[in-house]
Amino acid sequence: MSKQRLSRYLHEVPFIIWLDIQEWALILVCYVFWIADPSFVKFGVSLAIPLFLIPLKRRQPRGYLVHIMYWAGFKQTSYYPPVLADKYEE
Repeated sequence: MSKQRLSRYLHEVPFIIWLDIQEWALILVCYVFWIADPSFVKFGVSLAIPLFLIPLKRRQPRGYLVHIMYWAGFKQTSYYPPVLADKYEE
């Protein structure tokens, strides 16, 4: 039987140049927003959003952004009750 090694950091979020995947996605969305119609106002907004949201996201618990996306209706889950369900019976 051959020995296999597992990574010690499977629970860690992968970082690429000091930013995790969700932060890079946020920067990419803001960049595409600016490229769609380049102007100085959109450039300022596309810089301000990541500079404000990335530190905010890092202060929150893990999975915060995914839960916000689910609550806003951008992400769907299967076999779970709706977000605004008052009563749930198993």
